Amino acid sequence: MSYPVTFEADYVQQRSRLTAFFRLVLAIPLAIWGYLYAIAASIALVIAWFAIVFTARYPKGLYGFVSGYTRFMARLTAYVALLSDAYPPFGGSDDRAYPVRMHFAGPLERTVASRRSSGSSSPSRF
Repeated sequence: MSYPVTFEADYVQQRSRLTAFFRLVLAIPLAIWGYLYAIAASIALVIAWFAIVFTARYPKGLYGFVSGYTRFMARLTAYVALLSDAYPPFGGSDDRAYPVRMHFAGPLERTVASRRSSGSSSPSRF
C-alpha cells in the first residue's frame, strides 16, 4: 500500500539573496492568513470528528478544506525555511506549477468489520 500523502519539492540551484534577506518580512501577511486559516481548520476538524464518530466517514468537503490548510502550511513553511523562492498562494488548492506540492489520496474508507472492537464488550481497565 502506498502512502496517502506525498510531498514533493523542486530543487533550485541558486536562490535569490534579496528575497532571502527580506523573507520574514514578506511572510507576515502569510502568517496572519495562516493563523486565521488554522482557526477555521480547527473548527472543521472538530466537526469532522463528530461526523466520523456518527457516520464512520470523513466528509469530502471537510477533508478537502483540511488538506488545503495542510498544503498551505507546507508551502508557508517551505517559503520561510528557504526551500522555495516563489511566494506561496493564499489558497490551499492543488497547484502542480508551484515548486512545493502535497498530494492527498483522499479519506480512507472503513468497513464495518474494522470498526468492531476486538475482545469483550466491556471497557478495559488500566
